[in-house]
Amino acid sequence: MTAPTAAVNFHLGYNADEDRLLLSVDVAGDREYAMALTRRLTKALVGALADRVAKGRGNLGINPALRDTVLSFEHAHAVADAQASGMRRPRSGQIPLFAAPRLVREIKLKSNEDGGVALQLDDHERALNIELNIERLHSFVAGILDIAGGAGWDLPPPVPWLERSTGTAPTILH
Repeated sequence: MTAPTAAVNFHLGYNADEDRLLLSVDVAGDREYAMALTRRLTKALVGALADRVAKGRGNLGINPALRDTVLSFEHAHAVADAQASGMRRPRSGQIPLFAAPRLVREIKLKSNEDGGVALQLDDHERALNIELNIERLHSFVAGILDIAGGAGWDLPPPVPWLERSTGTAPTILH
């Protein structure tokens, strides 16, 4: 049976010893509960989240270049706002974990009316629920891509509109 845990604040990190992306949440006191994601699961998650963002925007027209440009601007704006507000800043130190990170076995996504998603990470013993509005969703995806890049993972952006957030040169449209 899975015991759910709802999270308000989450943190992304990397465990180099196990080569896993860590998603942790604040729990009692000064401790965190962490779940680990493999490269394969991380790649699938980023792709699914990018698809949800695009579908949540509805029909931006038939021209894929226009759609990708609009989504790229929205993504860059949301990430910049998150950095400016302090929601997306690196942590100064390591906080002790409540227990050893558990490996995520299943991820469930549910679209919200605001364009965001309800994310459930499940290790078949405990589930972690995170609500991401559209702005936090953009910041979450950018954080994953940043950590994956820093870890040396070959995790290419699954959609063209995410390419700009990974340091590639912007495409000029005439």
